[in-house]
Amino acid sequence: MDVDAGQDNLIFSAASPISGTFAWLSDSPDPTLSLGPGQRQGISSDGLYLVHMNSSGDSLICVDTSTGSEIWKTELFNTKGTYCGVEICGNGTRVLASAYDIIDGCQVFDMADGCQVFDMADGSQVGTSMPNGNQNPPKISDDGTRLVNGSYDGCIKFYEFDGDSWIMVLDFDTGHPWATAVGMW
Repeated sequence: MDVDAGQDNLIFSAASPISGTFAWLSDSPDPTLSLGPGQRQGISSDGLYLVHMNSSGDSLICVDTSTGSEIWKTELFNTKGTYCGVEICGNGTRVLASAYDIIDGCQVFDMADGCQVFDMADGSQVGTSMPNGNQNPPKISDDGTRLVNGSYDGCIKFYEFDGDSWIMVLDFDTGHPWATAVGMW
């Protein structure tokens, strides 16, 4: 089961392909919001939005937690089917969706409308993505302009968005066979 938490320690969300996707926005034992089965999810730090992958893994859906209504839904590239995570950046402007896929593993979406806004690889046209050679999720910065990703070759890659494209600013070999977790500030 995939679990996430908001900033005030009373906001939680969880997704299960069998049980469903849920959000707790208060200290009640009962979920405030119950949706259908899902693979991965993230909740905004203020608890206003929940973004989740549907159970088939081909769509990313943003829901208003106060009403349960769908704000937007967008297609995901599903070449491998092993999803790692969904993360909403700290200021709530971007959503990072990741899958274990050496071609289309990381996609960044605009929180307002669900459009994929950044090419993670080379700054070419919108709608492309970046590789993710790891089953662990990458992390996005609070302002949605930086990303860190680990891989099975033991490397950690840092990217920054320069206003036009994502630039790899560091490719660090950890000396270990696999970068199992990364963090971002």
